[in-house]
Amino acid sequence: MTGRHRQPAPREEFSRPVAVDRIPPAGEEKHIEANAAECLALARRYDVEQVLALSATLRLAPRRGRSVHLSGSARARLVQTCVISLDPIETEAMAEIETLYRPAPEPETGRPGRKDHTLDVGDIDPEAEDEEFYSGPAIDLGAAVAEAIALAIDPYPRRPGAVLPGPATLGEDTEAQAGQAAPTVTGEGAAKSAGKRAAGPPSARGRGTEVESPAGTEPQAGPASPFAKLAALRKTKG
Repeated sequence: MTGRHRQPAPREEFSRPVAVDRIPPAGEEKHIEANAAECLALARRYDVEQVLALSATLRLAPRRGRSVHLSGSARARLVQTCVISLDPIETEAMAEIETLYRPAPEPETGRPGRKDHTLDVGDIDPEAEDEEFYSGPAIDLGAAVAEAIALAIDPYPRRPGAVLPGPATLGEDTEAQAGQAAPTVTGEGAAKSAGKRAAGPPSARGRGTEVESPAGTEPQAGPASPFAKLAALRKTKG
């Protein structure tokens, strides 16, 4: 009879386990930092060029029933690729952590033990603090920090001043091209053009005082000359 071998659990890139039973009743503070090898592994996990540094300052406070309240802040310095210029740029990710760790209860008895506990929708309070179930004698502070930083990393890092060409830039280029294509008239040509504009359209030149009428109406005469008015006055007196 051969026994079945369990696959080993995947190793965390940044692991700092703390035994729950060793946390003082008054609580304690922990400062943790990633070393060079852990930064390299985290860079692969985060899909960034480099993780220059990662650290966190945390406070653990024991609660009833072997529960632990974890709070604090985490910070990481990264090298990412600018989505506009594709240049490497240094960025920063910061995260606040506040989680209540509870022992994972057994499905049948509800007593602390196994980790395969599932929650009903009615058991979830959206306004309550984050809760995590743990199994075994310890909780992993490094895993909590690595997860918080992963959620805080900017997925679209941009170098200061880097911008995509927008509609305004394209409009300026079009206007510049139009200005280059339009010919400039100077000297005698400009004078002739100005004379034509002053004379009006061809339909209005060379027709005396006659004024064009709309379609379907009788043409209207323009204003009479002074000689015509004098002749009409003489006829009236005669």
